[in-house]
Amino acid sequence: MQKATLATIVVSIWVVSVLITIPNSINLGLVEGKCNGQDIAACYAHWKDQTASQVYTVIIAVMEFIVPMVCMGFVYMSIALKLWFHRTPPGNVTARHREITVNRQQKTIPMLITVVVAFFICWAPYHTYMTVYQFKTADIDANRRDEYTYFYIVEGIAMCNSIVSTVIYFAMSTGFRKELINFMKRVLSWPYKDRHHSPPSCSQSSNALARNGYPSAGRKITADTLDTKL
Repeated sequence: MQKATLATIVVSIWVVSVLITIPNSINLGLVEGKCNGQDIAACYAHWKDQTASQVYTVIIAVMEFIVPMVCMGFVYMSIALKLWFHRTPPGNVTARHREITVNRQQKTIPMLITVVVAFFICWAPYHTYMTVYQFKTADIDANRRDEYTYFYIVEGIAMCNSIVSTVIYFAMSTGFRKELINFMKRVLSWPYKDRHHSPPSCSQSSNALARNGYPSAGRKITADTLDTKL
């Protein structure tokens, strides 16, 4: 994938994410009241049109849960099937090929399944609660304290999905774990590079090239030596 394509996808995700939160943000307001004899104030979305609120909740559930769940399930299932039914061309089957195939089947496929299951477990309670809340508001409002308790529980579980996914990739993917560790090493060592490492001189560079199998490093290449190398 080209960097421009990747950047476009990332920016599009953020733009869409911002746009779908605008209706809820517009309806945010400060509500004052009393609780156990004390004056309280709370900021939450108070839609004047209950039907619009219900439609918006359903749209959010479809865009944030159902569509991603279907897409993840389809894409990851396709990857799992490709890995499971992968066959090495005849005559090229070696012990290393068999090892790679078994490794993919034993590590990659369970990881993909775990990611999808974790996404469902984290987000299903939240969207189920929000949908029930919108269409059964009168019943839930009978006990306001329990309503808030349930909401913060399911919202907390949903927000943990980002952490859970990262932990799954780190625990089950050798490649992800290796790249993350290397990245953290580069980030943590960056402030000290300029102080502890000076740029190599020309002679140092030539010696390094010679040590790595380039005997002509440091001396002029003539037409004769070039022909010999070719």
